[in-house]
Amino acid sequence: MRNYIGEYVLTITAAMAAATIHSCDTGSGCVEDNARMERIVSHYTFEDQDTQKLMAARFLLDNMQGEYSSVPLFLDSYEELFARLADMRSDDGRLTGKGIDAIRSMRNNVQGGYDISYDTQTVSADFLISGIDAAFEQWRSTPWAKEYSFNDFCRWVLPYRVDHEKLENWRNDALSFHRPEEDSLKTAGDMWELGRLLINTSGVNFSSDVHLPFDLSFRQMDMVKEGHCGAMSDYTTMLLRSRGIPSSTESTPAWGNRSSGHSWNAIIAPDGTTMPIGFYGDNTVRILDDHRLAKVYRSCYGMATETLPFKYKNSESIPAYFSGMDMIDVTGQYDMPTVDIAIDNLDESVSKLAWLCTFNNSRWIPVACAEIIDGRALFRDMGNGQGFNHDAFRFEGGDLGIVYLPAYYKNGGIIPASAPVLAKEDGSVTALVANADALQSVTVKRKYPLFRSFCNDATNMTGTRFEASNSADFRDAVTLFTIDSLQPHPLTPHNTDHADKKFRYVRYRFPDMHLPDTAYSVCRLCFYSGDELLAGKTIYGTDSGSIENPANLFDGKMLTYCKAEKPSGAWVGLDLGTPRNITSIKYMPRTDDNDIWPGDVYEMFYWNNGWQSAGRKTASEYKLTWDNIPSGTLYLVIDRTKGVENRIFTYDNHTVEWW
Repeated sequence: MRNYIGEYVLTITAAMAAATIHSCDTGSGCVEDNARMERIVSHYTFEDQDTQKLMAARFLLDNMQGEYSSVPLFLDSYEELFARLADMRSDDGRLTGKGIDAIRSMRNNVQGGYDISYDTQTVSADFLISGIDAAFEQWRSTPWAKEYSFNDFCRWVLPYRVDHEKLENWRNDALSFHRPEEDSLKTAGDMWELGRLLINTSGVNFSSDVHLPFDLSFRQMDMVKEGHCGAMSDYTTMLLRSRGIPSSTESTPAWGNRSSGHSWNAIIAPDGTTMPIGFYGDNTVRILDDHRLAKVYRSCYGMATETLPFKYKNSESIPAYFSGMDMIDVTGQYDMPTVDIAIDNLDESVSKLAWLCTFNNSRWIPVACAEIIDGRALFRDMGNGQGFNHDAFRFEGGDLGIVYLPAYYKNGGIIPASAPVLAKEDGSVTALVANADALQSVTVKRKYPLFRSFCNDATNMTGTRFEASNSADFRDAVTLFTIDSLQPHPLTPHNTDHADKKFRYVRYRFPDMHLPDTAYSVCRLCFYSGDELLAGKTIYGTDSGSIENPANLFDGKMLTYCKAEKPSGAWVGLDLGTPRNITSIKYMPRTDDNDIWPGDVYEMFYWNNGWQSAGRKTASEYKLTWDNIPSGTLYLVIDRTKGVENRIFTYDNHTVEWW
């Protein structure tokens, strides 16, 4: 053992000699000379004779290459803002609009770039020793430690960082807040409930509005107390590991049916299975409702040497998400149906790797890779749209599935390798090939699917009514119109009853019944006297709960809306000032503004070895038709007037099916 240790120190010393050394604040004495790394080995050989800690140190040192911190050069400015956020919170502890705006302003205005500090150059021996000791202290005090391998501990508890955050002694920070209930849960060995307790009492919450341009440390996140999914996942991983709970950050680079990706957490069970844990109230991971999951990856400390990106890192271009070489594919560990997809006739002279990509509103995003062998690439465990609960949302009653584009990745971009393929819930995989011998007409009413929340808002208006009165309290109200079905398109004109009478006050009544955990949202209300759009003072009332932003119903904007948390007895309307005839009304549930709108210019594309334009058209009604379009392939409609959301679809039997 003594000779082995000596050889190991020499290896580290040689590697460190080539590094540029500079200071850091992760502990007393950074790597100013090669003796600092030798001290780690010496410490666990002579001062604290602990073979496991010595091997843990070796694990950290062996895998340190490529690990780094990336922090703004003006980090002090950010941290000064973080300290001031305490005065920008509402009673529930959430950041007010002022606080969110302050973060957004800082993010958009602070210039100067980033300080990139590689751990091999900056991490001190004392910092590593302190972290190793703290990790072992918690790990050895848990009843579940004996059920795991030493390798499990090294991978899912020991690491001193989880992302590219500023290095700090986060275990001490995390342990400074001790929950009395955690002792009994730890004694009982209930990692899941202990994890729930830690997350739900952390005081840190998910927020889609709080984005920072760098990875936060544990202490920084405790100051901000809110963050997007990536920040929340990093924080939760550190929180769980501080109690010796083997855990990881999980993520998907891009959804299979919409923009962006997502991150969450998992507890790693002794048998290696995955227990996803979220940062919502019941801590279930609710990532698949109207989100279709193609792939799941787990972040590791160090490089995942068994992966294809690592194998080909020196000879092939690697997409940014995979370029850290620290992601392992764990899709097969999730309780979701998958399919294997084989792509043939690939050209190994172009690349040794093939990629499957999903469409992310405007471009194709690589989500999985496979090695090309004899012209074939086999992609295993690809999602088919069903998700965890096997009951994902279906667009307009269609099938579940995900469209993948096989591609090569070269010089920072994708090169289509073959036709897109559709993996469906029945396990079938079908190539979508343009057939110019069978042309068709394609008619669309939207350029983007209507997701569940918008469908619910439309459905929730069914059964509601519009009323009019000449009394401000509506004691003699008459019904102008009752919504008894879904309208064919937004802002459909509806004739009213009592059009021959004049009324000063008009209103829309929210539903009388309230479903739990359901908010009711409406975008637009329009009252007409003949061709005249009537205006007045916004009025509203409610028996309980609250009405948010009632004036939004009359501002003429598509993406603002009014919401009633408890709609029973809630209403919004207008005081017209003087009695007027109400001859017709128009209304719109909360919308994403992706319908075909008269006056907007649209362009259709179909896929044939790339996107091919079928031409631009100006809409004159709430639908558009393009003629003589190749069948059997993939289509896309873009509003050239406004908007950023675009979604691929197939078209068969005069029906759009979104993917």
